[in-house]
Amino acid sequence: MSQITAIGKLSNDFAVDANGVITIVGGGTGSSAVEFATASDTQVLPSNPVVGQVFEYVGINAWTITASANQYIRNFSSEGTTLTAASPYVSVQLVYVGAISGHNTWLVTRIHGSVNLT
Repeated sequence: MSQITAIGKLSNDFAVDANGVITIVGGGTGSSAVEFATASDTQVLPSNPVVGQVFEYVGINAWTITASANQYIRNFSSEGTTLTAASPYVSVQLVYVGAISGHNTWLVTRIHGSVNLT
């Protein structure tokens, strides 16, 4: 059995689903989600994000993150709609930055491991 240890204070603004995925809602105008998974998993980015909203994913196995309709994921000079990691223990942080070149864009701000954007 996997165990997650949190250091600091967690408010009541979090939930754990049947698959062990933890969603934490932060303060401010948007919310933040930290997703943990213990199996190969596919996540879809929030469909109505606000600028500054953070989505962070920590995978134990391979995973896929897909942008919602009319959204794109941008990493350096690449842009796509699907971000994948084939190796275990890869993590990524995305921040919703709004429209870039007419596209509703999630910007990859942190990566630990190797990911593929298509």
